[in-house]
Amino acid sequence: GMGVDLPHTMYLPTFAATARYHGALDPTPPDFEAFMAEVKDFALNEYAPALLMGEQLPDAERQAVLRKLSQYTGLSEEYWDRANLRINEARFTKELMRETGTTVGRVDSRFAGNMINQIGESAVWDPMLTAIGPGYLAAFMDYYQSDLEVEDIGNYTVFGNIFLKWDWSHKQPDLPGFKLPFPNTAVDLAYAMRQNPSMRVLVQQGYYDRHTASCDRILHGPSRDTGRTARQHRICDLRGRTHDVYPRTVDGEVQGRPRELHSRRPVS
Repeated sequence: GMGVDLPHTMYLPTFAATARYHGALDPTPPDFEAFMAEVKDFALNEYAPALLMGEQLPDAERQAVLRKLSQYTGLSEEYWDRANLRINEARFTKELMRETGTTVGRVDSRFAGNMINQIGESAVWDPMLTAIGPGYLAAFMDYYQSDLEVEDIGNYTVFGNIFLKWDWSHKQPDLPGFKLPFPNTAVDLAYAMRQNPSMRVLVQQGYYDRHTASCDRILHGPSRDTGRTARQHRICDLRGRTHDVYPRTVDGEVQGRPRELHSRRPVS
């Protein structure tokens, strides 16, 4: 959406996982892990080169890419074609189940809720936040006052939209005196791992997280800059979890699937 093609490549596997979960693919791929591997291979080896070629992409290759984009995401070839092969996560949220008036979550795309505006271009609320957000806030406030014994909480802001005022530019250690407009702190992490061979990095990402796409680990991980060093000192944990952590029982099972947690869809 910003004239940069890399995010489109990174988000495609997340789109595919979301579409499969909500039954938007026909037929539904039976083996999830194999399906994810297939989509990632397409994203990196076919989709990314197609975006890079731009208007130089031959028509036959464009049609082949369109067919697979539709096959993997549940969105029509026509929609992908009109979007010039580039659909951002906000539009995917609205288009995936537009016909049923349903929007999927952003922080956890397994959640779903009623659309407020069925002809809109992007969602205006996240079904996940209304499903479990109040419970998490209540638990935290209880801990804050009961365990930490904080008496004067004041006006506690959960979402203050402070990111709107962030300075997204970043000074990388390999580019002294110059700030990049798009931050990539993996370079900083790579430098730290080079200088501290004993450092261990735990990478946890989720298939259904549309806030920080899982494929981003592949393209922006420290291994891009440290090679074997990063691979030897990185612990990856990629599973069905998402941006946040769900309540778990003693045996580690999630307490309730997202659809069950959000059985009552709020209407605004």
